[in-house]
Amino acid sequence: MHPLVVFDNTATDLGTVIQVRHLMTPIGLVRPVRDEDQAEAVYERLLAKNYFATAVFSGNEVTGWVAREDLAKHSGGRIEPARQGLSADVLIGAGSAVDGLLERFREHNFLLVVGEWGIEGIVTPSDIGRQAGRMHLFMQVCALELALASLARLQDDLTSVVAQVLTGERRRRLQASLEKKADLGEVTDLVAEFSFNDLLRVGQLLVKGWADVERAQLDELNDFRNSVVHMALEVADDGGVAIRRVLSNLDLVHRLLAAMRVPGGTRPA
Repeated sequence: MHPLVVFDNTATDLGTVIQVRHLMTPIGLVRPVRDEDQAEAVYERLLAKNYFATAVFSGNEVTGWVAREDLAKHSGGRIEPARQGLSADVLIGAGSAVDGLLERFREHNFLLVVGEWGIEGIVTPSDIGRQAGRMHLFMQVCALELALASLARLQDDLTSVVAQVLTGERRRRLQASLEKKADLGEVTDLVAEFSFNDLLRVGQLLVKGWADVERAQLDELNDFRNSVVHMALEVADDGGVAIRRVLSNLDLVHRLLAAMRVPGGTRPA
């Protein structure tokens, strides 16, 4: 289920805003590899770049692809025996949503992007680190952050919620910030002062379906969110370790949002 955000009475499906074409590497920028190239040389090139695979060309057309691990088995000759043809399991549409791309990355670390004119690019987990990919991740987490902020604003006694979920030091810092703004004549908004971590604690208190979510999972989600926002996230290498972290956190976001949508799914503070 994709996160939905309602803004100006319009529900926006955040899973479809950014498309594969926005973060792929255009095929014209891919260094050509051909059947007659030596497997060992291509293997060393991919290894140096930490690339899982690359496209294989005949002339200017893409005729297949080759995985680094397969090249290692044919180090004494040409790449042709290691080349794999074009098949549906490695093709994805340029207009596909990034949500769909991430699902494909559960099985494949290399995909060829099909557009109006044929193969238009390649996309791998490391491309999630580009601005479009990071924006997609940020929007997914923002859907949860906005939903939690709305839940907090619905509470009749928000002060009681704060007392239950925030530590003494965090409460003092929050109160000091509110008092400073009041002294300056600014409008104060308690919920607006909440960090994402504060809001996660609010959710853990109020959402019944979060009862089996461990605090360590929420701490990891908070770290994930901050690293995306501050562009400090090692989003994904083409070896698959980092992309599994991305997928795990997005799965948790969707799970938490789903629990919040259940009728009667919240408890009084």
